[in-house]
Amino acid sequence: MLHPTLLLSAVLCVLAVTAAPPPKLNPHVLGGTDAKIGDVPMFAALYRTEYGTLSCGGSILSKNIILTAAHCVVKPPSTRLAGPKQYVVRNPSELKYSVGNLQTNKPNLRTVTKIIVHDQFNLTGELKNDIALLQVEDVPLSDTIKTIKIYMGSLSEGDLLSAAGMGITDPKNDAPNTELDIVTLPIESKATCNAVVPDYQDSNGSQVCAGGVAGKDTCSGDSGGPLYKIFGKDHAQVGLTSFGGGPKEDSPICGAAKGVGIYTHVASYIDWIATHSGISADILKYTPTKSTGAMPSASSSVSATLASVPTPLPVPAKSVSASAPLSTLEQNPAAVNKAVPVAMTSTGAAPAAAGTSGSAALSALQGLTVV
Repeated sequence: MLHPTLLLSAVLCVLAVTAAPPPKLNPHVLGGTDAKIGDVPMFAALYRTEYGTLSCGGSILSKNIILTAAHCVVKPPSTRLAGPKQYVVRNPSELKYSVGNLQTNKPNLRTVTKIIVHDQFNLTGELKNDIALLQVEDVPLSDTIKTIKIYMGSLSEGDLLSAAGMGITDPKNDAPNTELDIVTLPIESKATCNAVVPDYQDSNGSQVCAGGVAGKDTCSGDSGGPLYKIFGKDHAQVGLTSFGGGPKEDSPICGAAKGVGIYTHVASYIDWIATHSGISADILKYTPTKSTGAMPSASSSVSATLASVPTPLPVPAKSVSASAPLSTLEQNPAAVNKAVPVAMTSTGAAPAAAGTSGSAALSALQGLTVV
């Protein structure tokens, strides 16, 4: 098995950026159940305006802030950049968001006004610091569209978590399916996780490792969506979908036995989120008074505490304003034949990479694709 860093380099050598629209894949998680209105009130769907198709998920932190994965909101540069960060942040006009809708083909699209990417995010390696914030047109909060707080407690092997998304249900079958799904996943053992990410320590660090059950997983299209714990009627966000894979060279890209998903551990970034969202850390944190000890059914409704955002928001070093012109690199029409991983977006699973990577450790980073 290749080390994930080497595997990603191999994938980058195989894939090439093209201007053609990406293939449309069946948007669902694997092995989940259909969500009902109110089941996942914090869920936000992200759409690429260029194609009008679902690209990623996200979660509502306030009426003006959505949390998602960094790889969902970046793209390759038009010319090679100095240093290791071979990406540029998308212009906000390239994205729209939708909330309160269970179907990807019936979105009520709303405006994204600013994109904030973690300064230490790097597309190469194991997608560390894969986290971003979107400043958006006011989210229409209601009984079924709510904010979520961040779980700050410790995590242990075997803890049951839920993931929500509109990613593919079967990596071998791209038949259309447009429902929001929920899947229950346990936190996996260090040994199982190390087969995919060799330097993984435990789920109390910057990444959470969950899954391991054949046929149950997040996959292409689920990136950025929430991984969360349920406490009675409350949801508390633990992570956001980043990448994953199986332990063998011939493992499927998603849902493999002993395959896992890797999720950005949101609590590890609470100070970064507070700084760049304008929401205080105390408001962001969720501290349960008592654990239920068991996961309720996926149909349980959620009552999340609403949070407001003070304005104006601070302008981070790595942000793009809708009113600002595109960078020189984005304006440059010259294209480079360079592959860029965008793990688990709905634009496709890069089957060539999955078949030539030399390992399913990241299996094309569970839906690795080009923009």
